[in-house]
Amino acid sequence: NNAPILPPAKPTPAKSKKTPSKTKKRKRHPEEPPMPKKPMAPFFFFCDAMRQGRKEELAGKSITEQTKVISTWWRAVPDSGKVPYEEAYRTGRVRYEAEMVGYTAAMVVFRAKFPEWGKEEMSMS
Repeated sequence: NNAPILPPAKPTPAKSKKTPSKTKKRKRHPEEPPMPKKPMAPFFFFCDAMRQGRKEELAGKSITEQTKVISTWWRAVPDSGKVPYEEAYRTGRVRYEAEMVGYTAAMVVFRAKFPEWGKEEMSMS
């Protein structure tokens, strides 16, 4: 057998799953009002409650593993058991919508005060 002896093939490095972002995050003006945060989904209210109430069952697990366990609990909860978490979401949604009204009004004032701010980002698109 005269075949050359080749060294074992080196594993190819794994390609990054992250793709470069096509849009850059817009810079904010120091006087620009902050946008209100959206309310958490009912599942995340449930996650918070379970992490507080069942610490011993979740001890030693990573956040990802904890969330997987909690998601199985969430699927096992009947619709009637999800009502308090859905109500917390609705309350947060009402708060968010009220804050958005104020934010929209504040942005009108901000744009009147700084009419040229943000237009260069739009023209680049």
